[in-house]
Amino acid sequence: MPATATLRELKENIQDNFGVFGLAANKQELMFNGNRLLEDYMLLKDLGITSESVVHLYEKKIIWVKNTDGIGRYFYVNDGMTVADVKKTVGDYFDHFNTHSAVLQHEDGQYLEDEQLTVKAANIGDNTARLIYTFRC
Repeated sequence: MPATATLRELKENIQDNFGVFGLAANKQELMFNGNRLLEDYMLLKDLGITSESVVHLYEKKIIWVKNTDGIGRYFYVNDGMTVADVKKTVGDYFDHFNTHSAVLQHEDGQYLEDEQLTVKAANIGDNTARLIYTFRC
């Protein structure tokens, strides 16, 4: 891909050439050097991505998260994210909560206390999990 290509164009190229069928570009998340690449309009050259670079593709999933006050919203997550990553994402939105004292709870009632447990390992599926942002005193 040319250095002037955007992330969106890279996602479409991956979809067209590497058999990622049925996964729309807006459901893809790319990671490069451990960083999530979120802005589809960014140029590959500005991110340091070359033809020799290794970029990881994840499928975004949508989960519903609510706090103990019943306030909730949908968040994008992917299989490679850990419980700690999800907590940070949620904590960035619910910024008045202390993410260090929070525990995520799967809809089946299981507490997800292992910070390194991935979304995939926790069996969190697209629109199937309801993670409750709870707090222990």
